Amino acid sequence: TGTDLSLYDSTWACTKNGAAASSGAGVTTTGLALAKGDVGICTFTNTRKTGSLEIKKIVSPNNPSTNWNFAVTGPDPTFTACSIAGTGTCGAKTVFTGSYSITETAGSGTSLSDYGTTWACTVNSAAGPSGSGTSITGLTINKSDVVVCTFTNSQSPGTITVNKVLVPSTDTGLFNLLIDGTAKASNVGNGGTTGAVS
Repeated sequence: TGTDLSLYDSTWACTKNGAAASSGAGVTTTGLALAKGDVGICTFTNTRKTGSLEIKKIVSPNNPSTNWNFAVTGPDPTFTACSIAGTGTCGAKTVFTGSYSITETAGSGTSLSDYGTTWACTVNSAAGPSGSGTSITGLTINKSDVVVCTFTNSQSPGTITVNKVLVPSTDTGLFNLLIDGTAKASNVGNGGTTGAVS
């Protein structure tokens, strides 16, 4: 009980008196005729259907010192987690067919709040599911599927504001306000500002 035969490729092979007699695919034997005194042995082999899952990581701009952890939930107990530093990959893994979830978390020295996160998957080189956020749910992998899911973390831009204060405030001096050598406000006096600059 609790076993789904559709998850397996089934084959069978029979011998009669120690010699190969008949074989085939499926869950039912055919063509085995036994006479009195014959010894027939039939062996059923169930091989779990598999596909391939690869998790990739893109960090923009790339920063090899960032660390990213991925938790994988699904029917295959051999692939439950992997970690990537900067832009990279966990490598393609052979996994059981079924439904998977993938969740990204930040590793040591890395903060997800500094990044916007999107993800996109391909299935057999064609566009598959995609979205934003750090979790993928309901990712179906069928027999022989090659699934590649890429998480992209783009660093959230900050802003800088330069304000001009004169003492005394009645001073009539005018100034240019520069950021990275580029004038963002020209001929400003007391109270002048560049405003928020990305």
